[in-house]
Amino acid sequence: MIAIIGILIALLLPAVQAAREAARRMQCTNNLKQIGVGLHNYHDTNSAFPALAWGPRAKTFPHHYALLPFCEQQSRYETILSSGQAPGGSTTTDEGGLRGVISYLNCPSEPNSNVLIDAYFNQSRGNYVGCLGDTLTSEVKFEETEEYSWQYMMYTKYRGFYQGQRKWPSFAYLTDGSSNTLAECERGMGAEVNGKLIKGNIVAYTEDLTPAACAGNRVGGSSSFTAASVSMPNQVSIWEGLPSMTYYQTILPPNSPSCKIGKYDEGSGYLISSASSYHSGGVNGLLADGSVRFFSDTINAVTSGMNHYNDGTEVTNGVSPYGIWGAYGSAQGGETVSL
Repeated sequence: MIAIIGILIALLLPAVQAAREAARRMQCTNNLKQIGVGLHNYHDTNSAFPALAWGPRAKTFPHHYALLPFCEQQSRYETILSSGQAPGGSTTTDEGGLRGVISYLNCPSEPNSNVLIDAYFNQSRGNYVGCLGDTLTSEVKFEETEEYSWQYMMYTKYRGFYQGQRKWPSFAYLTDGSSNTLAECERGMGAEVNGKLIKGNIVAYTEDLTPAACAGNRVGGSSSFTAASVSMPNQVSIWEGLPSMTYYQTILPPNSPSCKIGKYDEGSGYLISSASSYHSGGVNGLLADGSVRFFSDTINAVTSGMNHYNDGTEVTNGVSPYGIWGAYGSAQGGETVSL
């Protein structure tokens, strides 16, 4: 009898685990839909979507800050605004508005939701990042003066839903159609510097970076980087307007490695930031029309070229060189795409 009970438990356990993950994935989908509602309400109020980053103070905040009042976080928004708190490298001791888990920005399948990175003063983290499209790009550039320069926000233009810093896109900008343009996607959080999990870390490079070279950091078909990889954690703060922290690109397919040129604490360097999740086989993505779809790891994505290399100049439009995945990322590529 005991043996029979043991067999039944062994048979039931995978089903229970699968049911729990299905529930977590549904909650994750609902979180993205809430962000979608926030984006549309923001557009209704301002006749545009949020910029990649902007700021009422010397330093810049990413789009998540602008969406707080439209996602039932008005009090947090006002706390941050009135206190003059700065994101990221702030040395203030009272950062209550920047701290703590924000439930709708965290996927319940994420194992590191409550792991806060001390180097960034225990600021809020999250799993949902904005789409920069298929631009192989650099981090934001700024001049190191007594106060962060507004030049920090002006250099780069992207081909995705989020065009760049202090650039507010509208529905008119989405010429490929809102149902064919990704706005947000998932990305796994990292818990430690030099971690080896692809879903949580970004490899730090010191040489030229191509999609193929970045993809080569994977150990076989595993979810780990090579032992020699030096990495920084993904998403150390949702309040930083840096592409490596709060955004992703549709270059390498979901759950591929992410890579940048530059050290852990540097704010510049060419970057490939891939979408990732702890769901099996792919990631949830929010389209600009407010719908959420599941994008498979096996989605078509061409990775051999250095196309749309961004050296600080405007990038041109045109069909994405990164297949269907790239087409969903580009807002004005002229492609008709379908899963």
